[in-house]
Amino acid sequence: MAALSANRERFKKNDAYTDYALGKDSSEFYEGALLMYTPAASTVEPAADTSGGLIAGVCTKRVTTGASNTVKIEFEFGHLEWFPTLASSIATGDEGSDAIVGDDGNLSEAADETNDVRAGRIVRLETLKGVAGAWILVGVHGIAAA
Repeated sequence: MAALSANRERFKKNDAYTDYALGKDSSEFYEGALLMYTPAASTVEPAADTSGGLIAGVCTKRVTTGASNTVKIEFEFGHLEWFPTLASSIATGDEGSDAIVGDDGNLSEAADETNDVRAGRIVRLETLKGVAGAWILVGVHGIAAA
């Protein structure tokens, strides 16, 4: 799987907290994308396996930013949301551990990624519409990396 190139169908449970942050310059934000903070620039951007990445939440609507970071991006966190898993790398024994960012639309486990950007706690594995995935508590972390 690759990073998102269109909005992602979202499956979510429970109430979410909503927040806003400035979007990174000249970026495309898709609904359903995992977002991470870029502390040095005080902006959010689509999540990736990048050193120092901190998950902000899940983008709620598609937005394209211009050359200056003046566009605020709405995101949700603190809720359960289902994400596909890369190469079915998350197994039943990983429930209760951290889900790791594979890219802005997929989860992985720590052994498969370089920087181990934590997306949230793995609550349950479930296949939806024929795709293996995991329900995670977005932005809330487990006891250890998966």
